[in-house]
Amino acid sequence: MGKGKLGLRGRLFHNLLGDDFNPNQLLIMTIDSAKYQPKASVFNYFGEMIHDSFFFTPDRRGVEILCQTAEKVLQDTKKQNLIFGIENTGHYHELIVKLLKERHQIVMLINANTTSEERKSFLDYSKTDDIDLCAIASAIAGGKVIYNQGTSDLEAELRFLTRTRRTLVREKSRVLVTIRTILDHYWSQLQGVTKVVDGKVIVEQIFEDLSAPMFISFLRLLPTPADVLALGTDGLLEFSREHKLRLGATRVELIEQAARLAEPVYVNLLQLYVQYVKELLDNLERLNHRIESFEEQMEAILVRTRGILLLSTGQIGVVSAAEFMAEVGLKIDKYSSSSAVIKLAGTNPVPDESAGHKGQMKISDQGNPWFREVVYTIGKNLSEGRYTNPYFVKFRNQLSCRFPKQKRIAVGNKYIRVAFAMLTKGELFNPETWGGPCLTVDPLRKLKSSNREIARQTLAEITVSKA
Repeated sequence: MGKGKLGLRGRLFHNLLGDDFNPNQLLIMTIDSAKYQPKASVFNYFGEMIHDSFFFTPDRRGVEILCQTAEKVLQDTKKQNLIFGIENTGHYHELIVKLLKERHQIVMLINANTTSEERKSFLDYSKTDDIDLCAIASAIAGGKVIYNQGTSDLEAELRFLTRTRRTLVREKSRVLVTIRTILDHYWSQLQGVTKVVDGKVIVEQIFEDLSAPMFISFLRLLPTPADVLALGTDGLLEFSREHKLRLGATRVELIEQAARLAEPVYVNLLQLYVQYVKELLDNLERLNHRIESFEEQMEAILVRTRGILLLSTGQIGVVSAAEFMAEVGLKIDKYSSSSAVIKLAGTNPVPDESAGHKGQMKISDQGNPWFREVVYTIGKNLSEGRYTNPYFVKFRNQLSCRFPKQKRIAVGNKYIRVAFAMLTKGELFNPETWGGPCLTVDPLRKLKSSNREIARQTLAEITVSKA
């Protein structure tokens, strides 16, 4: 295969290895990462195994052996170039990639879905390490890689904060579901008093947010309907003032109504319910504090980066901006275009065609799953719900796709293109194609007062560098 026949996939190797790249001179060391027994082998560009597979330890000792083996194979075969390919399953690959980067090696990451598809091409559906190694080599030769560059300490910190916060939010959601379930057993009406008006059911919510301090404090102090009924209306209002609950007369009236409607529960069972709810409330409060702490740290990092520009977009808050920057990275100039960022998320559209069948376009799913979730969430927040961004709502309304998920992904991809332009040009949100009123939002308004001065300095530096 000559240089002229490599096509688009050869562009990747030309960019990395120079314009004189020759596939005949390339070796690929593939790595199947694991917690205790990672495995490696060496292939040429055409998929032929050059060195038998071998195990190595997932630490500095093992990476040293990898590099020594790579050097020896290069000498024995008299080839010019060798790159490393590794599947990014879980987090076991991260230390290996870091250590290889320290040794200035070229490392390419392969998505697990890509490896799975490549494995099928071998017509062997068994799961063996050697087949995985062959699949990784095939994917590398085909240019089916995720862009990778060494992660800075600040990027690693921001990524840990954003991903851990998202995990805590999921845990918080599970706790809230459990609280609602237990309340359904002994005080269901506390979540909303229902009534029928003109043949329609109306639900009057008492507490809008069950994770808010007001609800947590109330349920801790008055855990059962009997506790509420014992106080009465005046007593409940006085109780609210004494403990600074700020319930208000309307909410107190609904709470009393919910207490009267609650069905009696066997005493011992009620005690079990109350005890469990108190434990759940403790856990909920702990999660609230941890999430708040993580968000404060995320904001403190974001205001020192170009990510501060993203806050000028309506409906993009600190969390969304921090998650976006954490997954994309703080050095946006390492991407050749916004399409490369979309491919990083795995939300790039690909045709669904096979043997004459032509289905709808679908996303590749061959990128960063954390980033893909961020893109989906951003697309939903910008174009759906009570508060939206008119620019992206207009874009969504012009889409021909039918399903909401497709539209959310499309809007998310559109935002990637807009954000890429903002970050590379150092500009606030102000799309040229928008003909309506100005949509630019002051980024400083979305920050805590303690971070605004740092953010102002960052924006000034961006303006200077742009000039």
